[in-house]
Amino acid sequence: MFYLGQRVRVLKDYNWAQFAEGVIVEQCYFPTDPLENRNGITRVVKGRKGPVVSYMVRFDEPQIDPDGDGPYKSADIEEEYLEAIE
Repeated sequence: MFYLGQRVRVLKDYNWAQFAEGVIVEQCYFPTDPLENRNGITRVVKGRKGPVVSYMVRFDEPQIDPDGDGPYKSADIEEEYLEAIE
């Protein structure tokens, strides 16, 4: 679990933005997100193996996605692909 303002790094196993560093910021929500899943910094969606928790990360350096789109200043990254930077 991460907190607002915490510095994080995207792990190499993620499909893009590998090793990108940034900070946890307030989450952006989609209109279809259930109200009970909106708590400020996480977004929870139903996955095949259970709930998937993600955080909005504002990157230190804008990132290009695998399709060459971007650069993106921030992105919704799944919790399992983030690590805290101390």
